[in-house]
Amino acid sequence: PSRACAMSEREKGLHREIQRWLRLARRSGFEMYAARYGCALVCIFLFAGMLGMHWMIRPQMDFQGAWGNFRLSPTWSASTSPQCIMQEPAKDVFDVVVLGSGVAGLSAALYAARAGLSVLVLGSSDSQLVSTPRLQNYPGWPDSVSKSYLAGLQASSKAAPPSSFLASDVLVGGVGLLALSKAQACGCGAKFAPEGTLAANLSTSGEEFDIATETPLFGLRSLHARAVIAAMGASARRLNLFGEGELWGHYLHSCPLCDGALYTGQDVLVVGGGDAAVDAVLYLARVAKKVFLVHRDSTFKSPNADAMSAMHSLSNVEIWMPYVVERWLVKEEQGSSRLVGARILASEGSGGRHRDVACAGAFLMIGSDPNTQLLRGLVGLDGTGYVALQGRSTATSVPGLFAAGALAGPA
Repeated sequence: PSRACAMSEREKGLHREIQRWLRLARRSGFEMYAARYGCALVCIFLFAGMLGMHWMIRPQMDFQGAWGNFRLSPTWSASTSPQCIMQEPAKDVFDVVVLGSGVAGLSAALYAARAGLSVLVLGSSDSQLVSTPRLQNYPGWPDSVSKSYLAGLQASSKAAPPSSFLASDVLVGGVGLLALSKAQACGCGAKFAPEGTLAANLSTSGEEFDIATETPLFGLRSLHARAVIAAMGASARRLNLFGEGELWGHYLHSCPLCDGALYTGQDVLVVGGGDAAVDAVLYLARVAKKVFLVHRDSTFKSPNADAMSAMHSLSNVEIWMPYVVERWLVKEEQGSSRLVGARILASEGSGGRHRDVACAGAFLMIGSDPNTQLLRGLVGLDGTGYVALQGRSTATSVPGLFAAGALAGPA
C-alpha cells in the first residue's frame, strides 16, 4: 500500500487476495474492466445481501417498535394467527375466561393478560362493530383522516404511523378496530378459542367457574376459571323488515352519536317514541337537512318535557304519528342496495293510509336486548334484563364474576 502505516494481519491477507485477483485479471485481459467496475459489482452484491436480510427479518419487525405493534398484513386475523389460537388446554384452570370478543371483552383480556394472568377469550365475530363500515368517533382511528393529512404527518414525524398502514382497505371501520384490538391482546399473552366457540352454560364449583361450551374444545366439554368476565354485549332491536340485514350498518343504525355525522346535509328518519328517540332527533337536527320522526303511538313515552318542547320547536323536524314503517325503499346500484326512503303506514284508525318518506339513512331507537341468557338465574339482573352491578364497579352479585360493556346496567 502507498500509505505509510502498519497493517494488521487481516488487512495484509485481504491485500494479498486483491493482488492475486488483479494478477489473474491482467493475464486474461480483464484488468481494465475490473479496475473500472469492480467497486460497482461489490456495491451491488452488498445491496442485494442487505435487501435479502430485510425480507428475512421483516415478519419479525411487524410486531416491534412503537407503531410496529399494530402493523398487520391485510390477511392477518387473531382468529387465524397460530400464536393467538389455543392449540390445546395449557392449563387445567385459567385465571380468567372472557365471554365475548367485542371491544369490552378484548379490553378486559388485554388488561388481564398484561397483569400476568392466563386469559382465554370465547366469542364470535358478530359484534355490533362488525356492521360499522366507518368509525369516525373513536380517538386515533383513521377512518375520518384524509390521505393528504396522513402524508404530511408521515413526512413530518418519525413517530407517525406508516401511511400505508392507515390507508389500508382492511384496517378500517369496526372490523379493523376489532382486528387490532385482538392483535394487541394476543401480543400481551391472551389466547383465543377457535372462532365461534361459545359458552353454553356457566356455573360455579367451589371457588371456580365451570364453562360448558356449545362444541367440544379439544375433546373437553367444559373449561375451568378462577374468574369470569361477561362481555357478551347487547343486540339492538330491529323492525325485521325485508332486506334489513343488508342495509344494517350501512344505512340503518342504532347510534346517532356514532353515525349521525355521515348524513350531514341529508334527510334522515328516526323510529321510536321514547327518550332515546327524542334525543336522537335533537342531535340529528343539528347535522341533517331534515329529520322525520315515525312513532307508532299517539303519545310519546318521553317524560322529559324540556326535550319534547325543544323538539317541537325545530323547523327541520317532521313528526308522523301514529305511523309504523311498512317497508324500506331501496335502489339497486352496482350489485348493492342503497336506502332511498321508507313507506310508512298509519297504525290506528286511519283507514290504512300510506306515505313514502325520502331519506338517506334511518335510526332505529326502539331499544336493545342484553345478551344475558347465559347469566339468568346466576347473577342479579335489573328490571330490563341488564346485569346489576355492585356500586361503581364491574362486580356482580357473584364473587369472581364481572360484567363489562353493553350488557351491564348503570351502576
